[in-house]
Amino acid sequence: MPVVFEALNEFNNAIEEVNALLKLAHAHTHLSYNAILKSAILLLLAKVETFLEDILEEYIKKINDLKLGKEIPSELTVPHLVYKIRQTKQITEQLDGSIKKTGTNKDKHDSMVHLFNSLSELLRDNIINIDSLKIPISFDYGEHGASAIKKLFVLIGIDNVFDMLNMMSVNISSINIKEQINTLIYRRNAIIHRDEAFDDLNLKIVDDYVSIMRLFANEITELLTIWLVYIYSKRKVI
Repeated sequence: MPVVFEALNEFNNAIEEVNALLKLAHAHTHLSYNAILKSAILLLLAKVETFLEDILEEYIKKINDLKLGKEIPSELTVPHLVYKIRQTKQITEQLDGSIKKTGTNKDKHDSMVHLFNSLSELLRDNIINIDSLKIPISFDYGEHGASAIKKLFVLIGIDNVFDMLNMMSVNISSINIKEQINTLIYRRNAIIHRDEAFDDLNLKIVDDYVSIMRLFANEITELLTIWLVYIYSKRKVI
């Protein structure tokens, strides 16, 4: 089963924007040099976060394309159902608000009919035989670091993404990827919130971060490919 994630190709193309900044840093004065390096860190993490959201959305789409129905793994059906429950709660709260709001009876009626139609559409899917997984993939931008990335993967049923990466990749386990990510995000946040200048920041450090994030993206893609092939192989062939 050949698997190609377009998100990885897009990330590798996007990362060239960071490399373009690093090339600019060579020919500038100390002040401009630091500004360019700080900008490169901000841009690099923006590319990484976009990549992670994009590839997980693409992963869900690929699973939906398999048309697994009842064979969708439970670790994926649970977040799907939690999302539907949250949607149901939002609609019922809106219904309650429609009953209590001021206005003509016709306005209230039209609003309630619209909300009931939305609720009916939401609940009509067969809970057991899911035609299309709906799992919203988005960072909790109130939380930072490797823990936020871990929570993102929990949404698709992977509870310990960093442990898995360490087991499957010697290159990842040898660099302490969680610490590398946390350090990079610390620098990013310090630049954003305090405009902090780092005395140790130089071209090699940022270039190393780029290489580490490339490796991280490649290994994440490999991990998702393995999971997808495993799910595909476990399906019942009729």
